[in-house]
Amino acid sequence: MTIARKSALTIMVAMMIAVGRPGSGAGPVSPKGGDSVSLLVVVGAVPKFEGRCIRTIGVVDTGEETDGIYPSDWHHRVQDTASGLAIDWRGSQWLSPKDRASYNGQAVIVEGCVSARRGHEGEWAGTLQSITRLSYWPPRPKTN
Repeated sequence: MTIARKSALTIMVAMMIAVGRPGSGAGPVSPKGGDSVSLLVVVGAVPKFEGRCIRTIGVVDTGEETDGIYPSDWHHRVQDTASGLAIDWRGSQWLSPKDRASYNGQAVIVEGCVSARRGHEGEWAGTLQSITRLSYWPPRPKTN
């Protein structure tokens, strides 16, 4: 196994384990809760998750036409939209566009509901909508 492959595998395992850890987050608590699920699992079976609210970790892009979450920094850098979920911010008034922009390119934990809608120009595996949480991951210490 190559070093790059071992590193990618280590990152994926760490992300799947970390998803279950509690963290402090911005935004209201989801009234429906949400299952902690690896983004890779969701992307691989979007129809199975249709309508389910989930909690997942990835790297977020908050660009105008590229709003989405990717499973890793590499996927984000190469804009591998087929390996991620588009994010539909409608209905997420608690987070302003300016606040969203501060998360661009960062590892985050996000909660929302899965839709099989394939996002901008059908490039994504699906869409995450009704976003109720977006926080840095791992959580950052509060500054005074």
